[in-house]
Amino acid sequence: MSDLNRTFPEDEPYRRQLLTEAGLNPELHARIRSIVGPSEMRAIVKAFQNQVSFYQPGERPTGREREVDTHSLENVYSGQFRANLHIHTRHSDGRLSISTLLRQSAIYADRVASSLTEMSVAPYAPFTIGIADHNRVEGCVEVIQRIYESPRRFRNLRIILGSEVTIRFNAIGPFPLKNKRHAHFLMQCILPQNPKLEEFFLPFADALPPTHRSFAGAPSVTLSQAAQFLKTQKFGLLSVAHPLRLQLRRILVEPQYQTEAMRQYIHLFKILLGSRAFYVEAFYQAYTGNLATNMVEFRTILETAAAEHLLVAGGMDTHGNNIFFSNISPRFPF
Repeated sequence: MSDLNRTFPEDEPYRRQLLTEAGLNPELHARIRSIVGPSEMRAIVKAFQNQVSFYQPGERPTGREREVDTHSLENVYSGQFRANLHIHTRHSDGRLSISTLLRQSAIYADRVASSLTEMSVAPYAPFTIGIADHNRVEGCVEVIQRIYESPRRFRNLRIILGSEVTIRFNAIGPFPLKNKRHAHFLMQCILPQNPKLEEFFLPFADALPPTHRSFAGAPSVTLSQAAQFLKTQKFGLLSVAHPLRLQLRRILVEPQYQTEAMRQYIHLFKILLGSRAFYVEAFYQAYTGNLATNMVEFRTILETAAAEHLLVAGGMDTHGNNIFFSNISPRFPF
């Protein structure tokens, strides 16, 4: 079978379990072929490794590199933009409904698919999206139902079911922090209707969606708790979300150790998660001044990920109403 028609049969048990827990017929797992399992997700991210343009809709203009959402859409119009692995919906603090998200993504996926050949990178996945609502999975449940009802409509789209989990730190290894800090990690290829997952998210059940101003007092879990949970599950991966947003210089008691602390942050992630540690979200479209003024820390992230045998990937952290942007909601171009 050519890469163009690759189906990843090893992910069939995952899709069967999704349908079983949704009260649907697991024998019809082919209807939700668009939902990505662990094997296919690894293949996609590995294929896109070090290809920044696959995660970026376009370049920011000269002089505005530090401004979010000033990018053009040249990679979109050329079909080079192939994945947005970090999307929030109305089920947390985003503005996209699941129906709008799937409609936009399917339209673009069909457009990209029309230009792919067997020689293209990962032709089996024209366009991939990742659901990443904060500490909740209702959007993933809705996705399963919509894909099951209209499988052909989404045949060129690949969807990762996940959630952005709030993890608390008082220190990063031997490096103490000035105050407790919340960081974000992406839990992916999950079973959103699994009772054990529902139990894991109980601390967040009545919480408002977090914002960058609501860290204090917000519910959270530890990285060890997340690791222990995943190790009891047949499916599920964890990835580091936007590590540069930690701004270690500001939060460390001894900021001169920011490089060592970043290495320790990624190392601890790999040690605790083991085979469930997936990638580091290094190519993060919403980075602004943090990246423009701190290329040293960015290089540290890339080098440490490589040393820990972790993949690197990218994400838009979309909160607006357009899959090609982070926060703003211009008219969808297609």
